[in-house]
Amino acid sequence: MRRRNNDASLRRAQTLYTAVLSHSSDFIFTLSPQGAVTSVNRALEIVLGRPRDSIAGMAFSDFVHSGADCGSIVGRSNAADSTAHYDACIGFPGGSCREVQLSENAMEEEGITTGYLVVATDITERKKLEQDLKDANARLEALVHLDGLTGIGNRRHFDHRLKEEWDRSVRAGTPLSLIIIDADFFKKYNDAYGHIAGDACLTLLAQTLANQLERSGDTIARYGGEEFAVILPLTDEAGARTVAERMRAAVERLNHRHEGQEDSSILTISLGLHSLRPVYGLSRETSKDLVIGADKALYEAKRAGRNRFCAFSDLKEEN
Repeated sequence: MRRRNNDASLRRAQTLYTAVLSHSSDFIFTLSPQGAVTSVNRALEIVLGRPRDSIAGMAFSDFVHSGADCGSIVGRSNAADSTAHYDACIGFPGGSCREVQLSENAMEEEGITTGYLVVATDITERKKLEQDLKDANARLEALVHLDGLTGIGNRRHFDHRLKEEWDRSVRAGTPLSLIIIDADFFKKYNDAYGHIAGDACLTLLAQTLANQLERSGDTIARYGGEEFAVILPLTDEAGARTVAERMRAAVERLNHRHEGQEDSSILTISLGLHSLRPVYGLSRETSKDLVIGADKALYEAKRAGRNRFCAFSDLKEEN
């Protein structure tokens, strides 16, 4: 009676085991201690496009490919942990593959590894969704740093880039320059032509200024209202003066009508610049000092008559 009960239990277990293997959407297979395939389920047979008999004996590495950082417990019968989990790819006929999450479990009898049970769950769609989410977050992050009107960076982008470039300059001991730009008498422009025309003028101004930057590492951003800021890494004062004059002249060449100007009938800008070469461990200046210096120079350019640039060093020499 006991033997019949045991046989019945064994048959039920065998039936359950066969049902799981046949109907599971996961790829299930077993390996010998050396890593050769000893059995596979129907799902794996289908994706590999081969009958089970021809799959048996294949090496684990013939159709499962893992990255350099992915481990396998195959051949590690003395490992303390008899289970391994990692991502890999199962190769399809024709060279395509599906990303899977593998679970390898060592099968032991009396402390000796007799083989491995491997369950591979298809995570291709999950990986695609994860990548789509990363791409969406990257686009959202870009929008967060973008000025909606002019299409260039906003104040948040400026603050982020200034910190990055300042820290880089401190580490390398390289010069860093900042130019702050203001559209001359822009309130009068809005009063004369309206805010819609004013917005169009700011967009034109932003594009014109951005076109004067010749290096990918340079950054222009809308600093606030009708003010713009330009960060110039690896640029000393002489180089910053060249860029400032190029920008001033480019705006003047637009011949954009501005009847609200006091001494001119076209749109012009004023610019203030400051350059520093911070030295790690020795420099007392901060990125805030760079901004303060450029802002003071801008104020002086306005006081001196506008449509010009001024460097912070000019103010220091006057003092």
